[in-house]
Amino acid sequence: MCCPIFCKMRGACHALFAAVLMMAVYQWAQAPPSSASEHAKSAGEGFVSMFEGGAFKGWKWPEGLEGHWTINDGVVASDGKARAVKGGEKNLWTEKSYKDFVLKVDWRLPAKPELKAMNDFSEDGLFKTDEDGNRLKHEIMHAGDSGVYLRGSSRAQVNIWSQPMGSGDINAYHKDAKLPEAVRRACMPKVNADAPSGEWNRFVITMRGDRVTVVLNGKTVIDHAKLPGVPKTGPIALQNHGDPIEFRNLYIKELPEKATLLPPGATE
Repeated sequence: MCCPIFCKMRGACHALFAAVLMMAVYQWAQAPPSSASEHAKSAGEGFVSMFEGGAFKGWKWPEGLEGHWTINDGVVASDGKARAVKGGEKNLWTEKSYKDFVLKVDWRLPAKPELKAMNDFSEDGLFKTDEDGNRLKHEIMHAGDSGVYLRGSSRAQVNIWSQPMGSGDINAYHKDAKLPEAVRRACMPKVNADAPSGEWNRFVITMRGDRVTVVLNGKTVIDHAKLPGVPKTGPIALQNHGDPIEFRNLYIKELPEKATLLPPGATE
């Protein structure tokens, strides 16, 4: 027969061991993949990491970026203070060019929002102006501005900002009064899907032909929008707009060439 004190001690030891074992299993399950290839597998079949080994391998590194673009614990950050030197670049561009692809990228604006007068926009994407043609401003809580450039074109930018319309707009296209209204409207977010200020967001950007789709935090904000004149191929860039910005979990999958599939009712 077991001594009551000994039995209690043995029971406590078993409970402690079970608790420790459960904690170890939980930590193992939550641990990040140990290599870039394992990270890419977690992103989905066919995706490859755009940052290997915590370095800027595969990215152009002109004079002026040092100390302003950094990588720490998988987070690619810009302090917004990099300046182009000798006709160089302040944005971070890939060395490789891409044609059709799906790009996944997490981002956040880490700065504390401040009340600021910013440009206001009409429902069809143009700058709001007064009767004299002067741009109208409205006050918003502004945390910064950035974006992702597609196919080597700053015009084909998936925007990141603090405007009420939300992020994901194709900014230069919806501001272009020379374009048809339908094209401009398609380049404006269908819904503001941004996470609360300072929190992480996720873009899934699909570029095929001259059409782009942007999913932000699981919601489709740009649906198969046509980008007239967009280059057929080109590098991708993370924009330095002068504000702090952070990116992580950048994965890309190149798509095979095939006929562009249009949604019902859409025309080329």
